[in-house]
Amino acid sequence: MSEPRYSEPEYSGGAYPPYVPVPAAQQVPQNHPSTIIVLVLGIVSVTVMPLVAPVAWVMGRRALREIDASNGWYTGRSEVMVGYIIGIVVTCLMLAGVVAFAGLMSLVVIAAV
Repeated sequence: MSEPRYSEPEYSGGAYPPYVPVPAAQQVPQNHPSTIIVLVLGIVSVTVMPLVAPVAWVMGRRALREIDASNGWYTGRSEVMVGYIIGIVVTCLMLAGVVAFAGLMSLVVIAAV
């Protein structure tokens, strides 16, 4: 004698339909929360207030690390990169201006003596 074969019962229109798994909704990558802030700080540091350039630099670096570590979950890398680079450039120009001003003032003091 052979063993009986078991098969799935067919749906006969009873109270419940058969279970069909529904795929989870795919989540769409989103911009990093600091994307716009870093970009705006970079632009503001060039146009209005250069003292925010180091903030754009630090926030941009942190955002870039988080974007790179997110495995594609966060986007906006190019915008963050623009604000980050502007922050670096303006900070360096600001420091060069401070050094030049200090050098000029020392020459004035030496010439006055």
